[in-house]
Amino acid sequence: MSTNNGDRIPIYYIPVMPTEWNALRHGLRVFESKETDDYPWAQGEKPKIYRRGLISLITVKRNARLPLMGHLEKLRKEGYLEGLMFDSGGFQMFRRTGYTIERLERDNLHLYQEQPWADSYVLPDFPTPPDDPLPVMEEKARRTMEASVNFFNKLPQNLKEKSMPVFHVRTEDHLAEQIKTYSEILDASNQACYAIPGIRKRLDLKSMELIHMLVQERPGLKIHSLGVASLPAAYCMHRLGIHTYDAVSPTLSAAMGLLHFGDELVSFTDRREDNPNASKVKRRRQGSKHGNVTLEELEQLRIDTGHRCPFCDKPEELKRNMEYRQLHNLIVFDEFNLYLRHYTMDNFNKRWPQLHDWLASVLGESEQPTLF
Repeated sequence: MSTNNGDRIPIYYIPVMPTEWNALRHGLRVFESKETDDYPWAQGEKPKIYRRGLISLITVKRNARLPLMGHLEKLRKEGYLEGLMFDSGGFQMFRRTGYTIERLERDNLHLYQEQPWADSYVLPDFPTPPDDPLPVMEEKARRTMEASVNFFNKLPQNLKEKSMPVFHVRTEDHLAEQIKTYSEILDASNQACYAIPGIRKRLDLKSMELIHMLVQERPGLKIHSLGVASLPAAYCMHRLGIHTYDAVSPTLSAAMGLLHFGDELVSFTDRREDNPNASKVKRRRQGSKHGNVTLEELEQLRIDTGHRCPFCDKPEELKRNMEYRQLHNLIVFDEFNLYLRHYTMDNFNKRWPQLHDWLASVLGESEQPTLF
């Protein structure tokens, strides 16, 4: 059965928001300035990097929670913030010794009911790392299903309609069981999250097959992918029917001194030893394996990708200022839709040839010049 994206909205990146208001406010002040308002943006309009966001309430410090939520709610009511998703924080919280899904359920129930104005609420889930043995993964998935259904039944109707269960699956049987278990939730909200189980959150063939099955089983379901962020992944997910995705890569990369350009990840320093992480970064452009780029190479990247912004216009400041790198990276991710307008199956084949034939067979095509 062919998958047709012609009637779907473009896929959107949802940035992970700062957990302190002062950090977010400063970013807003830098980005929402006359300089950025007057800038000749390549896509014809200013990016919306702070117009959508994801945040885990449970990870926000207690004394910072009310001020942050108050300001975000104000931005939402004023229409500046177009969409906000509350994540349960399972990935972060289960790194803590002794934390349980029962506690995650209890803590989030209180927090969600205190803040009923957001657009989506991710139900509690027990993350399953790729190195979990299958029996361990299945037990975690079972506990996630129990907690999600129990949590959903305790929510008021207005939050039930905005809730999102999380699919943790490795096999067709897992998917079928979770679709059945979550049927009442999906009927109420028509949205869900899908957790990619691969190493480094990279799509693999099994993940693609299961996503495709979910889309076919629940036509029209709005699906958010947790933690996948690359241009070919965004292309593949869009073609399969994913609507949104999140990743911490723009902010994490910026802290490591790294810059995104389209599907490139590069280090921009005077010397390799200036950035201890540079040797770990592979620059994929033209098959090169070095992470550092010179000023001239940086300019060539801007030409090759068509990306320009007020922050990479100032390369010396970009080297010194982590916030400039972060804003640059967020803009690049926001521009993925622009890149995807010209991204084709041939481009996908060059990056992920091992997955190309399967995707082409599902889509019933070998080439797709434009998406939307």
